[in-house]
Amino acid sequence: ILHALRYFRREQFLFLRYEDLMKMSAEAIVRLVGHFSGLHLDAELVAQAVEGGKCQPLHREHSAPPPGSNSSRGPVKGRPMSFSDTSPDAADYLADTGTHLERFFDPYNQMLVRAIGTPFR
Repeated sequence: ILHALRYFRREQFLFLRYEDLMKMSAEAIVRLVGHFSGLHLDAELVAQAVEGGKCQPLHREHSAPPPGSNSSRGPVKGRPMSFSDTSPDAADYLADTGTHLERFFDPYNQMLVRAIGTPFR
């Protein structure tokens, strides 16, 4: 990021927190990127992206794709991606490692905040 900021203005980048992105609907993501980039965006384009399953950060059920689809994933479910249901102990593992991960990544998060001027907490 620091290298890119030598050549491009900060305003030319859209920085999003992963947690915030996972809470957004496909429509909100398409509209945000369209607005940020200044590209033409109308209701038809938004509908195409939403109906096509594009930009959908929601958890996908592992099932067969719809007939005639090139997608390897099944239908979208209505909750954010989560790995806690892949193991009965996942929540405990996350609780045990969360503090260590925050401590490990804190210097990098601080560097990012200094570089882009936006706190992520």
